[in-house]
Amino acid sequence: MEAFLHIDTCHKIIRYCTGTILGAFVLMIIITTFSSAPWVLSSGKALYWLIVGAAAFSFVVWLWRKREEKESGMVSDQGR
Repeated sequence: MEAFLHIDTCHKIIRYCTGTILGAFVLMIIITTFSSAPWVLSSGKALYWLIVGAAAFSFVVWLWRKREEKESGMVSDQGR
């Protein structure tokens, strides 16, 4: 049962990271479309690194989820 809680937590984290990535991407497009002020460059870089960090964290959580599924016997290794 504990593995199910871990896997559910992983799904929530991955969904949050996906929302963060999409939101940062949309915000980056909006600020670069409507402004060319000097602060846009630093904001764009910060949003870029937010996207990279969220993607990396999401990947690590996905690996953890796969390990949890394998250890709990929820996934068979047949055909892989």
